[in-house]
Amino acid sequence: WLERIPAGEGYQQQERDELLLAVYGKQGNKQQQAEVARRSFRRQRSRSGFERWISIVDENQRNELLNQEVRIILDSPLLSLTDAAFLVEMEQWDAAESYLQTRVEQLNGDHYQYLLPLAETLESLARPLTASLLYRALLDSILSRARTTTYGHGARYLRKLDLLTKTVSDWGNIEPHAVYVEQLRQKHGRKSSFWSRYER
Repeated sequence: WLERIPAGEGYQQQERDELLLAVYGKQGNKQQQAEVARRSFRRQRSRSGFERWISIVDENQRNELLNQEVRIILDSPLLSLTDAAFLVEMEQWDAAESYLQTRVEQLNGDHYQYLLPLAETLESLARPLTASLLYRALLDSILSRARTTTYGHGARYLRKLDLLTKTVSDWGNIEPHAVYVEQLRQKHGRKSSFWSRYER
């Protein structure tokens, strides 16, 4: 009966898959259960979803399936912040950095609930270049929206950027910190409330 229900989107599809997982589990149908777990995981990748999928298939396939998912994520041209978070959760640090750096133009600081934890994690792992890109996106969003109530956060991000730049050895194709700050001053120089908070 569940199979007859048309596939929906979002929560409806997730709820349907949860029921299917339970049904196939009761039936002992591992193949179908694994397929549903894979589909559910790929809808929104997370460590918990991956672990559930692995628990159904075979622990011996963990590395193979993880490497496969990393390749799929890196091959996708579009940025998914949940995929980026998954790479970090699975301690795929190099892949996470490559993924974010090559999609820097797609970063949107309005999604601070995803970007801030990623930035803080990468900062704590001494990966200053990628952390800087995320803090820049957050700061750009704050200044573009021009809400003075958020300027305190923006000033904190810029001070973090000042510190992170000291440990970036190679900026590659990315604008160095000094150039970025100069462009900020040119574009947002009249936001005196922000600059006074930063300078304090």
